[in-house]
Amino acid sequence: PTVGALHHHPFPSSSRSPVGGISKNTNVNIQKNQQEVTSKVRTEEVSPGIVLRTENVTGTASNPTRITYTLEVQKKSRIVFELDFTGSSNLILLGADRDSPFRKRTIVEPMSTEVVGELFVKDNSINSPWKVQCKYKWEEQQVEPVNLQSLRRPQTTEKASSESSQKSKKVEIPTHPPLSSNLIEKQNVSDNGVQNNVNSLAILLEKIGLNEYTDTLISEAIDLELLQNMAAQNRHMLRETLKEAGVDKLGHREKIVLAVIESNNAKT
Repeated sequence: PTVGALHHHPFPSSSRSPVGGISKNTNVNIQKNQQEVTSKVRTEEVSPGIVLRTENVTGTASNPTRITYTLEVQKKSRIVFELDFTGSSNLILLGADRDSPFRKRTIVEPMSTEVVGELFVKDNSINSPWKVQCKYKWEEQQVEPVNLQSLRRPQTTEKASSESSQKSKKVEIPTHPPLSSNLIEKQNVSDNGVQNNVNSLAILLEKIGLNEYTDTLISEAIDLELLQNMAAQNRHMLRETLKEAGVDKLGHREKIVLAVIESNNAKT
């Protein structure tokens, strides 16, 4: 596999490395005007066919500043991409590895685009600067094509003649005995899956000290499975859903989002 390493900050000045690639390593303290929301996007080619897009959205008092790293793989190779934000301050990395709150590893499939890192500012007040320091490395893995022809078994003459003779026979439809009481009990356990999801949500909220929202979310038909699916597909939509359901405080919404993401990681 091909392995690359790069030091990077969302919007620093760049310089060419004599060894090859681009070397960027900048620590920046930024203080924000809370009345404005500005977005800066930077796109760079990490390696031929591998493009990294960094978006920095400056937040307000109600919406925290967000930095998103998106990797686009334009080749038929699998990319293992690892981000390391060690040295950063006043930031939260969503979906961080269990062993480090500032490191995340993502596998991006060939010819696809994936968000590989998402940072949020903890304290978005104008008197609380934040600092981001980012290093990343990647590993390129070749994907072997699947030969479908080799998976097909040739049909022998003997098997073909046997199947032909079976077609002429009368097909008997077997009868099945009625379901036993054990099977009926198993079906009832399956039907209770929705109730288990509701109970799991209540346990999660109690664990993070926000059990006052349990009845609010359940009354809107929101359970833990729904929150986990939304977190995996669109976290912005998850935050908006929590806000509409009655979780008015930004800090409480972020605590719930982080707890749901951790529960997804625990499942995998």
